[in-house]
Amino acid sequence: MLTLYIVIYYFGPINLCLKDSPLTREISFILTTCSLRRERRSGLAPLREKVRGVGVLYIVLIHNFGRRVKMAKGLTSYMRDRFYPDYVFCGSKVLGGHSGHSDFYKRGRDVDLEIRRWVETGASVSHPYSKKFVMWVEYKKLVAVHAQLAVGDAKIRTFIDVILKDRRGRHIVVEVKTGFHGYHDASSGLMRKEFSFLSNSPRNQHLLQAAFSEQLYRRTCVNAPVSGSLVLRINDGGVHVLYPPAKMKCEVVKILNAA
Repeated sequence: MLTLYIVIYYFGPINLCLKDSPLTREISFILTTCSLRRERRSGLAPLREKVRGVGVLYIVLIHNFGRRVKMAKGLTSYMRDRFYPDYVFCGSKVLGGHSGHSDFYKRGRDVDLEIRRWVETGASVSHPYSKKFVMWVEYKKLVAVHAQLAVGDAKIRTFIDVILKDRRGRHIVVEVKTGFHGYHDASSGLMRKEFSFLSNSPRNQHLLQAAFSEQLYRRTCVNAPVSGSLVLRINDGGVHVLYPPAKMKCEVVKILNAA
């Protein structure tokens, strides 16, 4: 069977006017990953504020005789399938959204998009949770470097919510979480495999995501001075800062080194 693959390889700023969707996020991941790997191979610094250049269209004809190409797995799916005994929590089924949203997943997407536009273009934010994020960053005298940055390796990939830079020039990997009122610490038992010492709660899932994101960032942007990672949980009560414990981070390193 003859399969036609069309890959758009564009080294240029991604149009932020595009509607945020799984397709545009997939394109963003491909473009960013390709540009970072190309710089790393050429010996250039793997980080830059804007990716510039020209667009090149590659049309690749591949004879696919029933053989599927194995793609890198998203971090959320990887963690859910490997470590979580259950993913949906009872509290999340009955607790509605806050701050004007009945769909709390939509609220999270709205906040992510506003933060991304603020980081990349300086656009003003309107959502109360986005405003709290901006106020926290400015109060801590941090500088936002990247938003929704694509990182990963051959097996796992993800988008990091925000990369912040402190006054010493060190980068901080940040995962932004909104809401989870009433069930943030609710547990559905213990996690599995390497993290069986952790309760399977939204809190620990978020911390584990931050720990993986930090190590994937270190592997993608090898020259970046990384100080660590954290979770910013934003809700009606304010901004709460959580740090992945040392034992969790050590296990993440072992898993990625063994992959």
